[in-house]
Order: sequence, then structure tokens, then C-alpha cells
Amino acid sequence: MKPDLNVKDKDNPFYSKKVVLTGVLDSISRKEAAQILKEKGADIDTGVSKRTNYVIAGHGAGPSKLKKIEQYNKAGADILIVTEEKFLKMMK
Repeated sequence: MKPDLNVKDKDNPFYSKKVVLTGVLDSISRKEAAQILKEKGADIDTGVSKRTNYVIAGHGAGPSKLKKIEQYNKAGADILIVTEEKFLKMMK
């Protein structure tokens, strides 16, 4: 899902960042979360890469995605894992 870069708040933490959603979110669906992120200017990806900035992790987050994050971060990437609770706070 490509970002909407014509957003009012370009200072939000997700603007022009690559974001991956994994696991089950309790308060909103992943589709809703992706739409919110898109409206904030985020570039939504389905898989983790060394260019990923954030991973929004719900319950049962994909173990292969978490392993990739660990490997990329050890190699110098800076991928942040954000819980659903923290994600919702960041949206305010």
C-alpha cells in the first residue's frame, strides 16, 4: 500500500517510513491500521526488509518476521518493533 504523502501532519513518526504489520491486533483490524498508516504517509509493506523502519506487532507476531528483524538489526538496520498499545498512542 503506497503512502499518501499529501498529509497535513508531516511531523508524525510514520510519515515517509516503511511499515510492516504482523500478528493480530485487538482494538482494530490490520486493514484499518494499514489505512490509518497510509493516511499518515507511511509506505505499508507485507514483508520485513533492511529498509523497514517500523514493525507494528500484535499477538502471535510472525516468528520469521521477528527473526529477520533481529538479523537486519545485527547487520546495522534500525527496525523498531512497536506494540499495538504504543502504536495507538503514537497515532494521537
